[in-house]
Amino acid sequence: MSEFRFRLQRVLDYRTSLVEAQEVELSRCSHELRRALDDLGAIQLEEEMHLAAMKHAVQGLLSLDRLLASWRYLSRLREREASAGEHVERCRQRVEDERRKLAERKKEEQVIAKLRERQRERAALLARRLETNQLDDLTGTRYSRG
Repeated sequence: MSEFRFRLQRVLDYRTSLVEAQEVELSRCSHELRRALDDLGAIQLEEEMHLAAMKHAVQGLLSLDRLLASWRYLSRLREREASAGEHVERCRQRVEDERRKLAERKKEEQVIAKLRERQRERAALLARRLETNQLDDLTGTRYSRG
């Protein structure tokens, strides 16, 4: 019985490598999204702390220059928060796009893998039939001599 050889094995290996590369890209994008979310959280925490400090400072004596500087700083923080929020949304969209690409590539890989399994099953069935025919011929020859 001959060993099964899948003629499209190179194509399947290539598709598998594409899936693995896509998984790496998805992981990289997910890591970037986590970093962007952490940055946004840090900005929001800084903003909350600054607002709390402003409320505490308002209760005491506060100079107009200090209040103006504080509002400018808060304005900058809100700009950074908006920018970080946009970055998070871009990262989320990219992660979603990469997930879609990964699903497509896995589907393409599975099609060829199923084809390989069907061909392997056919080859095994053909080998069993051939073996059965050979045994039948051997048995028929043995009894016809007797």
